[in-house]
Amino acid sequence: MTNSKSNKRNAKKTPSNEDPMWKSDWSTVPEASSLEVFDMGECATWIQQLVQRKERAQRQGKDKMALKLEKEINSAKAEQRKREKEVAKDAANDSSVEVIDSEDDDDWDTLGASTPPYRLVRAEEYSGFLELAVRRGPPSTDQRKKGRILKRLSVRLIGERGTPAYGLTEEAFLWRKKTRMSVGEEGWQKLVKDPKITASTFCLIGGQFKDVAKGSATSLFARMTMMNLASLVPDAQAKMLAEEALSCGQALTGALADFCQHRHLDNVKQPDVKGGASTIQLFDIGDDQDAEDLETMMEIPKLETQKKGVRRVRD
Repeated sequence: MTNSKSNKRNAKKTPSNEDPMWKSDWSTVPEASSLEVFDMGECATWIQQLVQRKERAQRQGKDKMALKLEKEINSAKAEQRKREKEVAKDAANDSSVEVIDSEDDDDWDTLGASTPPYRLVRAEEYSGFLELAVRRGPPSTDQRKKGRILKRLSVRLIGERGTPAYGLTEEAFLWRKKTRMSVGEEGWQKLVKDPKITASTFCLIGGQFKDVAKGSATSLFARMTMMNLASLVPDAQAKMLAEEALSCGQALTGALADFCQHRHLDNVKQPDVKGGASTIQLFDIGDDQDAEDLETMMEIPKLETQKKGVRRVRD
């Protein structure tokens, strides 16, 4: 008698037709997208819930329910693995990274005949980021691996103390061909392994500030500086690099010479050059792919400062 009453009490009751949930037409509910259903974070949470329900069913002696939940857990784990593979595949095909065959790579002996003026070192003030130092001695031997190599790399920048972008970060692109001219192949490999550099480093190696997410739109750092990107290079950093270069007997070249002359860093002096010839020579290392040919090597003319910026004039 007791068992009969217990069975009646535990029997499933059919919901009343007056229940609004029972009346609802669930066929009209749109199906969630696969991205929603199999988002890895949500999937992991759902698996945890299933595991908890299975353990509870086992404690209550509901073996059939536990077996059913076990099947659901295995199915959810399979979907999670599938989603992880899709995410990894998408990351490999991400537009922020381009690859080319090393056989079709540019001729380093032609483009990099000059020793790169800089090397990349760990920044002391900005943990985890790389910054420039003047190269002392020849670069290490180019030991590129055969096969597919990166052509373009997405890097994270950080604004430095004393600049309008101090403490801010932004994503930007660097091209391998141009970057090697400033920091060499070993510098490029460092960036591939740890793509984080200071904003002044990005400026000095010729990076262009564009909004990575919005294509050619103006970047955050460009807006913060009102397009005066030279202000992203602290005076102290430019002066230190200039003094290091001169102490090694190197003439100031490229963007560094540009900055020093523009900012009138009078106590940074270049060695005299016979005949009045300019010592400022630079590969055009802007990140515009339309300017990647060898002809983009150019001589930077002398600068005249004006109220509204800097105008380049020839002798």
